[in-house]
Amino acid sequence: AIESLQKARFLNMDNPKWPAALGQLYFLDMIAASLKGKTDAAGKALEQFEIAYKLSTDMGRDPLLQYLAKVALAANSLKKAKEYAEKMLSQNSPGWNYGNNIHHANIVLGRIALASGDLKEAKKRLTDAGKTPGSPQLNSFGPNMTLAKELLQKGEKDVVLKYIELCSKF
Repeated sequence: AIESLQKARFLNMDNPKWPAALGQLYFLDMIAASLKGKTDAAGKALEQFEIAYKLSTDMGRDPLLQYLAKVALAANSLKKAKEYAEKMLSQNSPGWNYGNNIHHANIVLGRIALASGDLKEAKKRLTDAGKTPGSPQLNSFGPNMTLAKELLQKGEKDVVLKYIELCSKF
């Protein structure tokens, strides 16, 4: 699949769907990879999603931001992850992706805060993520529990319970 998508990308360099599809494949590789493999796959995914983002129209860029923030975080590119997450929140206007942006941007920003030792900000971001109005995707697949798990491991049971309660609406 990767070879075929690389060939399609070479034959049609201005089409954002090829690097987006490659980014998606590398993103899927992150799931089953070891820690080193996960970081490598995230770096490859980030590169492809950034190409797709640059080639996309404004309407096509919005859904890519979620992937960009997540893979940048997984690739240990915290500055980029923060920039993409903040962009999700700053340009977020009502539409099909509105609730996703609120939820996932706050999860990424919370994980960055936690990694830098800012427990107060991480807890605030978890709560903010739970305040999303929801979305078709969140309604189907549920909330992202990564930050909640990390905070629970730090003994922050109350904020995690509040988050779960907030998420019960979707």
